[in-house]
Amino acid sequence: MFYFILIDFILSILICFIFKKRGIIFCYVFHIILTQMFLTYNFQIFSIVCNVGSIFYAILFMFIDFMNEFYHKKEANKLVNYGIITLSVLLILIMTINVTKTDFFDINTEQMIKTIICDIIVSYLIFQNLKILIFSFFKKLFSSKYVFFRSLTSTAVCQFLIAVIFYELIFFNYYSQDIIVSIIFSGLTIKMFIAFLSAMMCSIFKKIWNRKNIHNNCAGVFN
Repeated sequence: MFYFILIDFILSILICFIFKKRGIIFCYVFHIILTQMFLTYNFQIFSIVCNVGSIFYAILFMFIDFMNEFYHKKEANKLVNYGIITLSVLLILIMTINVTKTDFFDINTEQMIKTIICDIIVSYLIFQNLKILIFSFFKKLFSSKYVFFRSLTSTAVCQFLIAVIFYELIFFNYYSQDIIVSIIFSGLTIKMFIAFLSAMMCSIFKKIWNRKNIHNNCAGVFN
């Protein structure tokens, strides 16, 4: 599973670089679907239990930073709206499966519906938009400099808040507080590592844009 995630991360970078804005939108929506598909899958790295769905969710923040940095805040907000639409469609599909009571899909529809609703409200409507605000604030404050700091800081703040609030809402009636704290800690550890990689990629692409110096509208290599 680790190599699958690694290959996915590399391919996503290439798709964003080659297909530019459309590639960012595709990767963002695709990883929303992956997040829900692998929400119940776990694997272990250096004695840390990692949730696969949470890792794919963490990668979403990289695409938001790409859109915000190279296409501005409004396009980043649109990207989050695409995510809300995607989750809403998934919610309708899951509810349809639950109503028809088909045995083709082996899923816990009640838990999935609860997770998606929490995702829409907590992760997307609130904290992904909050990330855009934080990133844009620092972007204006530093005159579009220090993209690594802006990306890492905005992601770290939101990921911490999401982990605490989201996991409390989802697992409150299922696990003890000690287990929930362990899940939050392990999740944050791997998410901070992904946040570091994402910030590094955003910084690298920014340097490529500065070197190219194609135009002056901050579209960079993605225009």
